[in-house]
Amino acid sequence: MKKVLFGSTALMAAAAYTSVAMADPITLSVGGKQEFYFGVADVENGDGTVYRSINPAAVAAGANHGTESNEAYGGTGASTDTELYFSGQTTLDNGLTVMAMIQIEADEDGTTNADETYMVLSGGFGSLQLGVRQGAHANMANTGFEQGGVDWDEVLYSDDWSPRPDNLGPIFAGTIFSGLDMGQSRLDFVTPDLTYYSSDDASVAYISPEFFGFSVGATYTPDVAGTGLTDYGDTSGRKDQFDAAVAFSNEFYGVGVDADFGYLYGFGTSSAASYEMFRVGGALSYAGFSIGGAWADHEYDGDNTHARDGMSWQAGAGYENGPYGIDFNYFHGETEGSFLVAGDTLAGAAHVADMTNAGIGDEDTTDYYKLTGRYDLGPGIMLNASVYHVNYDNDMGMDRQITGGLMGVGLSF
Repeated sequence: MKKVLFGSTALMAAAAYTSVAMADPITLSVGGKQEFYFGVADVENGDGTVYRSINPAAVAAGANHGTESNEAYGGTGASTDTELYFSGQTTLDNGLTVMAMIQIEADEDGTTNADETYMVLSGGFGSLQLGVRQGAHANMANTGFEQGGVDWDEVLYSDDWSPRPDNLGPIFAGTIFSGLDMGQSRLDFVTPDLTYYSSDDASVAYISPEFFGFSVGATYTPDVAGTGLTDYGDTSGRKDQFDAAVAFSNEFYGVGVDADFGYLYGFGTSSAASYEMFRVGGALSYAGFSIGGAWADHEYDGDNTHARDGMSWQAGAGYENGPYGIDFNYFHGETEGSFLVAGDTLAGAAHVADMTNAGIGDEDTTDYYKLTGRYDLGPGIMLNASVYHVNYDNDMGMDRQITGGLMGVGLSF
């Protein structure tokens, strides 16, 4: 009896091997994008000046904030965004589909030029994503309608087109407009965006099949910003990040309805605070018209040095007709909390009191407006133009307004 079972097992294994061997191997194809932008912008502080240095303890004792300088300037600039995509997939005889994706940043010059490198195993059970890519929380997210150009997320996370004020003095941060790098850290105007901390980290993510338009997803990231074995003896970063989301997508009488709700939590260490985020998003579409938006709340646990508790919301609407498209988007973000600045070595409650006594507030706000038009010259060839305005408002008096415009050419292949 045992020999019969063993023989049956061997035959099954051989059959499985033959089945796999008969499936087409994965063959990679090459794709990608190439974008070029030329822009002009005017950068002004709210009062035309900015403090070069701030010592809250000294200010509390009656000293001057520090040296002031005029910060208004303008300029032109150009930027590129080029990526190569190597992708391929195969479907096994058992119905399992295996997909591979490798994205290379052609404009980068660093230790690694890989953007996203991951594989996806999918079938009737849903899809399992393995590798370096944003998680289910971000993949299932809905936001406002975008036509390209300088989008709200690019503005908030890049000083190329909207240089932020600095807590130690005038900040240029190697921007396209100035070419200067003062080597100073910015105030936390980078308010929580709509998928904050769901970045391209090595992770495992799962998204279920849709049931009546509903689907669920979850992600586990062992080491935030890491790609190797998690070292729990290393307390310089955060470990064990989890996110989960539920989404709905369906169409009723020609109207597309999409919605999502997501939650993310990251465990901190002795030197990095834990954090969590809630977000909700939705979108409607009909006959070329689209409107959507999202709201997010983000909180740190007991981090007095870089307290980034805050909220943000974004809304956008657009219309597409053949090769033409247009959109308008608005973003608002608020970040609350105190920040250690030059000369302030206090921590905890003493730090907060120190900042308060110095007359320094604890809220940064960002407002962003963008209007973009797009025209497709042909398959994979796009022209677009944008005008935008960004307003940074800080309780420390370091306000800044940026108004600009840019034109771009985008190729996809």
